[in-house]
Amino acid sequence: MQEELARKLTRKVDFRLTRQREKILDELIEQEGSHLLAQDIYDSLKEKGFKVGLATVYRTLDLFEEEGIIAKRKFNGESAYYEVELEDKDNHHHLICKSCGKVMEVRDLLSENLQSKLKEEEGFEVEDLCLQIYGYCPDCKEKKN
Repeated sequence: MQEELARKLTRKVDFRLTRQREKILDELIEQEGSHLLAQDIYDSLKEKGFKVGLATVYRTLDLFEEEGIIAKRKFNGESAYYEVELEDKDNHHHLICKSCGKVMEVRDLLSENLQSKLKEEEGFEVEDLCLQIYGYCPDCKEKKN
């Protein structure tokens, strides 16, 4: 499944998929649903015995983002989090805990026709839509009470 997904994601790209790029993509796919820092990817690959430089991870993530394979998100502060950009994830959004920083994905908060409605009524073409909602996760809410 992982190889099939990697092929699907990279079939239209205009770059060579080197071994290092392939390993970084594999890590992103393996952690699908997570929001990873470049350091997380680097550390995980290092733990698995694969040698790759942190600068290479950053360059590869930038390349993958340019090609539309991954999305780069900023939730708390300046750190960039990365996630695989799957076609079926169009209508997903993020709940971010203000206490522990946990990021949870939720689906279908906004109606599917929002983008078409914006185009029809405002003439606005939506390229990317990301809703971020800040609050407290169940664990932190319980600790707070």
